Amino acid sequence: MTLLKLIIFFQLIYLNISKPYLRYSELKCGASPKTISKYYCFLRSYKRSLPAFNVGFTLKRKLTGTKADCRVERKIADRNYNTVMNLEKVDVCEVIKGVSTLPFLIEVRDFVVKLNTTYMEICDRSGDFHLTNASFNDMKILSYFPEGDYRTKYIFYDSKDDNIIKQLLHSS
Repeated sequence: MTLLKLIIFFQLIYLNISKPYLRYSELKCGASPKTISKYYCFLRSYKRSLPAFNVGFTLKRKLTGTKADCRVERKIADRNYNTVMNLEKVDVCEVIKGVSTLPFLIEVRDFVVKLNTTYMEICDRSGDFHLTNASFNDMKILSYFPEGDYRTKYIFYDSKDDNIIKQLLHSS
């Protein structure tokens, strides 16, 4: 549950742009076979025009001490990006349990709770987790980044596996 919430958290970071909605343009994913099986992630058209994020996986073991690194970058020229936010060693379970006092993390957690997924249980069990047609166009949290083309890179890891999930998401 925590890992999935963290995934959603990083997607939200990427999606909080000063636009009425965010259009995903590309999603690249990878998962470690040491910890995850049956992994999938993809974009698909949802409500005719808004691409939605879909992810699912099976954890082979219960996660403990899971951390995440996230980097949000804004495109400034052809293939050049500037880092606008860099979060390192974010404790996924603490974010899910609501321990964080950072307003941004609190808003993201509250949004994830409303999705009614099994991701909130990711720190407590192994097994199947999924999120289908996650669309952030109705999100009411503040815009943290100016309008533009962005990419978000994130990686989830713990002491037993340094690459549980790695994703790259482009949007405009």
